[in-house]
Amino acid sequence: MDWLEKYKDKEMTADEAIARFVKNDDFIFISSGPSAAVLCTALFDAIEAGKLTGITGDGSMAMRDLTLNGRNLTPEQFRYKSYFFNTYEQGGVPTGKTSFVPLTFTNLERYYAMVSPDVVFAALTPPDEEGYCNASCFASGQLPDLFKHGKKIIAELNPRFPRVCGENNEIHMDRISAFLVNDGPCPEIPIVEPTEKEQKISNFILNHVPNGACIQLGIGGMPNALGYGLRSLKDIGIHSEMLTASMVELMKEGVINNSRKNFMPGVAACAFALGKQFQYDYVDNYNPDFYFLPFSTLTNPINIGANDNFISVNNALEIDLTGATCSETIGFKQFSGTGGQIDFVRGATISKGGKSFIALNATYIDKQGQMKSHIVLDLAPGAQTTTLRSEIMYVVTEYGCVNLWGQDVPTRVKRLVSIAHPDFRDELTFQAKKAGLLY
Repeated sequence: MDWLEKYKDKEMTADEAIARFVKNDDFIFISSGPSAAVLCTALFDAIEAGKLTGITGDGSMAMRDLTLNGRNLTPEQFRYKSYFFNTYEQGGVPTGKTSFVPLTFTNLERYYAMVSPDVVFAALTPPDEEGYCNASCFASGQLPDLFKHGKKIIAELNPRFPRVCGENNEIHMDRISAFLVNDGPCPEIPIVEPTEKEQKISNFILNHVPNGACIQLGIGGMPNALGYGLRSLKDIGIHSEMLTASMVELMKEGVINNSRKNFMPGVAACAFALGKQFQYDYVDNYNPDFYFLPFSTLTNPINIGANDNFISVNNALEIDLTGATCSETIGFKQFSGTGGQIDFVRGATISKGGKSFIALNATYIDKQGQMKSHIVLDLAPGAQTTTLRSEIMYVVTEYGCVNLWGQDVPTRVKRLVSIAHPDFRDELTFQAKKAGLLY
């Protein structure tokens, strides 16, 4: 690799990079996705050994254990802030090492400009012959903005990472302070098979999707069912945070061709890819059918709404009888994050022919084995409203799909009760009347 010789003065071990470029009280962004794993381990080793203190880590959706519980670190030595929790980040809350930052994805660049990270840990491709590294497809929603606002960049260069087309997705080696080579495998997640309930929810939504629609999907069984359910349509477009396995397969089949998009026609616009190796192989070598955008551009409601017939699909944890939707907390416990949900709901609302859907199972089983309703009179104590009732359009459960947009409170209550589990409909109606929501 000729570039190793050319930039050998910047190559060092992770321990050397931490010792040289990280100081006490630094604010460090830890890249999402592969998360610059070797650098993170070296950072925690240095803190645990007493070489560093007062470090603040920042990131989201960690895909590997940040050892927030296993390490002998105090919150004074290291604290991690996240604006979208994954399982590994949830684990640090009880110890005081992790805290949540409420943010919508469209405001991420503004946030990075405010915090101006002292150091950015970035997992990148090796440089090309002109010295440019590519942010690849794993943290492409964040890194382009961090390249602008981070003071120092320390990189893990991985030759297995795909090179992708994107907005400000490349950074020159001159801008990188230090690097090491890490040729670990690309992160993969299983393709989740939909449950019977999720398949029913998907079918209700598919009834509203026209030919030529532009789609936003997420992760999980229901989005997978919906993605593969698009096979009966044609000329579908993609403008979505996540590029899923179903999207790639349907592009290969010609169902998705992005031909009718108004914003960025002809290409699938996304912020990151996550799934299987065949997805990464397909977007590799600057495949011109895909364009990776930072979240601040992709989730801007104006850009979303510029596409006609935009279909936004998001999950919820709980919804009250007037439409206030919680998608990120279970009571006071932070479960995930605000993410781009409200941005896509707003974008779909201003799209010509656009529709937004909030999907949730009608019921769940609690810790005592009792069935409970996800449709409730009011949200649980501590539950945060992710999407305001004034912005909600369609709500879908396995019992049906109803439109709440522009409807008065009594109509909303009746419609939501109609898609609740039958065992809860009488009680919800009684509660609504007692609360003065129904007359």
